[in-house]
Amino acid sequence: MVYEKSCGSVLYRKERELRILIIKQARNGNWSFPKGHVENDETEHETAIREVFEEVGIKVSLIDGFREVISYNPKSNVSKEVVYFVSEPDSPAVKIQKEEVSDYKWLRPKQAFRTLTFKNDKDVLKKALDFLKEQGRI
Repeated sequence: MVYEKSCGSVLYRKERELRILIIKQARNGNWSFPKGHVENDETEHETAIREVFEEVGIKVSLIDGFREVISYNPKSNVSKEVVYFVSEPDSPAVKIQKEEVSDYKWLRPKQAFRTLTFKNDKDVLKKALDFLKEQGRI
Protein backbone atom coordinates (compact mmCIF):
# COMPACT_ATOMS: atom_id res chain seq x y z
CA MET A 1 0.00 0.00 0.00
CA VAL A 2 1.33 3.41 -0.99
CA TYR A 3 0.63 6.28 1.42
CA GLU A 4 0.23 9.87 0.19
CA LYS A 5 -0.33 13.01 2.19
CA SER A 6 -1.47 16.40 0.94
CA CYS A 7 -2.37 19.65 2.67
CA GLY A 8 -4.50 22.54 1.52
CA SER A 9 -6.90 25.22 2.59
CA VAL A 10 -10.44 26.50 2.40
CA LEU A 11 -9.92 30.18 1.51
CA TYR A 12 -12.62 32.63 2.44
CA ARG A 13 -13.07 36.35 2.14
CA LYS A 14 -15.82 38.61 3.29
CA GLU A 15 -16.31 41.97 1.71
CA ARG A 16 -19.97 42.67 0.98
CA GLU A 17 -20.71 38.96 1.20
CA LEU A 18 -18.92 35.74 2.02
CA ARG A 19 -16.99 34.05 -0.81
CA ILE A 20 -15.16 30.72 -0.93
CA LEU A 21 -12.39 29.97 -3.43
CA ILE A 22 -12.65 26.71 -5.34
CA ILE A 23 -10.48 25.50 -8.18
CA LYS A 24 -10.95 23.21 -11.16
CA GLN A 25 -8.13 20.69 -11.35
CA ALA A 26 -6.55 20.66 -14.79
CA ARG A 27 -5.82 16.93 -14.94
CA ASN A 28 -9.33 15.62 -14.14
CA GLY A 29 -11.77 18.54 -14.14
CA ASN A 30 -12.79 18.08 -10.51
CA TRP A 31 -13.73 21.14 -8.43
CA SER A 32 -11.99 21.24 -5.07
CA PHE A 33 -9.82 23.41 -2.83
CA PRO A 34 -6.14 24.26 -3.43
CA LYS A 35 -3.97 21.46 -2.06
CA GLY A 36 -0.86 19.45 -2.80
CA HIS A 37 1.68 16.93 -1.60
CA VAL A 38 3.88 17.40 1.44
CA GLU A 39 7.49 17.80 0.36
CA ASN A 40 10.59 16.73 2.30
CA ASP A 41 10.31 17.74 5.95
CA GLU A 42 7.63 20.42 5.55
CA THR A 43 5.04 20.88 8.26
CA GLU A 44 1.37 20.60 7.34
CA HIS A 45 1.01 24.38 7.66
CA GLU A 46 4.02 25.04 5.43
CA THR A 47 2.66 22.66 2.79
CA ALA A 48 -0.80 24.26 2.80
CA ILE A 49 0.61 27.79 2.50
CA ARG A 50 3.05 26.79 -0.27
CA GLU A 51 0.49 24.82 -2.26
CA VAL A 52 -2.11 27.60 -2.15
CA PHE A 53 0.51 30.06 -3.38
CA GLU A 54 1.73 27.71 -6.13
CA GLU A 55 -1.75 26.87 -7.42
CA VAL A 56 -3.52 30.24 -7.17
CA GLY A 57 -0.79 32.82 -6.48
CA ILE A 58 -2.27 33.98 -3.18
CA LYS A 59 -0.43 34.40 0.10
CA VAL A 60 -2.63 33.27 2.98
CA SER A 61 -2.80 33.41 6.76
CA LEU A 62 -3.99 30.17 8.31
CA ILE A 63 -6.52 30.56 11.11
CA ASP A 64 -5.64 28.68 14.29
CA GLY A 65 -8.04 26.06 15.55
CA PHE A 66 -9.22 24.38 12.36
CA ARG A 67 -7.71 21.16 11.01
CA GLU A 68 -9.84 18.68 9.13
CA VAL A 69 -8.53 15.40 7.71
CA ILE A 70 -10.13 13.36 4.97
CA SER A 71 -8.90 9.93 3.90
CA TYR A 72 -9.69 7.98 0.77
CA ASN A 73 -8.26 5.53 -1.75
CA PRO A 74 -7.75 7.19 -5.16
CA LYS A 75 -6.48 3.84 -6.52
CA SER A 76 -6.70 0.29 -5.21
CA ASN A 77 -3.16 0.30 -3.77
CA VAL A 78 -3.05 3.96 -2.65
CA SER A 79 -4.19 5.42 0.67
CA LYS A 80 -4.39 9.20 0.67
CA GLU A 81 -4.83 11.66 3.51
CA VAL A 82 -5.63 15.34 2.90
CA VAL A 83 -5.35 17.85 5.73
CA TYR A 84 -7.32 21.07 5.30
CA PHE A 85 -7.00 24.36 7.11
CA VAL A 86 -8.99 27.59 6.85
CA SER A 87 -7.27 30.73 5.65
CA GLU A 88 -7.74 34.33 4.67
CA PRO A 89 -6.09 35.66 1.51
CA ASP A 90 -3.88 38.73 1.47
CA SER A 91 -5.64 39.63 -1.81
CA PRO A 92 -8.55 38.20 -3.79
CA ALA A 93 -6.50 38.41 -7.03
CA VAL A 94 -5.86 34.91 -8.37
CA LYS A 95 -3.06 33.85 -10.71
CA ILE A 96 -3.57 30.18 -11.52
CA GLN A 97 -0.81 27.68 -12.19
CA LYS A 98 -2.08 26.43 -15.56
CA GLU A 99 -0.40 23.01 -15.26
CA GLU A 100 -2.44 22.24 -12.13
CA VAL A 101 -5.51 24.49 -12.29
CA SER A 102 -7.75 25.14 -15.30
CA ASP A 103 -10.24 27.50 -13.63
CA TYR A 104 -11.24 29.07 -10.34
CA LYS A 105 -14.25 30.73 -8.79
CA TRP A 106 -14.94 32.87 -5.72
CA LEU A 107 -18.42 31.61 -4.85
CA ARG A 108 -21.06 32.17 -2.20
CA PRO A 109 -21.25 29.11 0.09
CA LYS A 110 -24.41 27.65 -1.50
CA GLN A 111 -22.84 27.92 -4.96
CA ALA A 112 -19.63 26.34 -3.67
CA PHE A 113 -21.57 23.37 -2.24
CA ARG A 114 -23.27 22.85 -5.61
CA THR A 115 -20.02 23.14 -7.57
CA LEU A 116 -17.63 21.02 -5.46
CA THR A 117 -17.22 17.58 -7.04
CA PHE A 118 -16.82 15.37 -3.97
CA LYS A 119 -18.88 14.87 -0.82
CA ASN A 120 -15.68 14.90 1.29
CA ASP A 121 -14.97 18.46 0.15
CA LYS A 122 -18.56 19.51 0.84
CA ASP A 123 -18.21 18.08 4.36
CA VAL A 124 -14.97 20.03 4.87
CA LEU A 125 -16.67 23.22 3.66
CA LYS A 126 -19.56 22.75 6.09
CA LYS A 127 -17.16 22.23 9.00
CA ALA A 128 -15.09 25.25 7.92
CA LEU A 129 -18.19 27.47 7.76
CA ASP A 130 -19.36 26.22 11.18
CA PHE A 131 -15.89 26.99 12.58
CA LEU A 132 -15.86 30.49 11.09
CA LYS A 133 -19.32 31.21 12.57
CA GLU A 134 -18.21 29.96 16.00
CA GLN A 135 -15.17 32.23 15.77
CA GLY A 136 -17.37 35.21 14.88
CA ARG A 137 -15.55 35.71 11.59
CA ILE A 138 -18.66 35.43 9.39
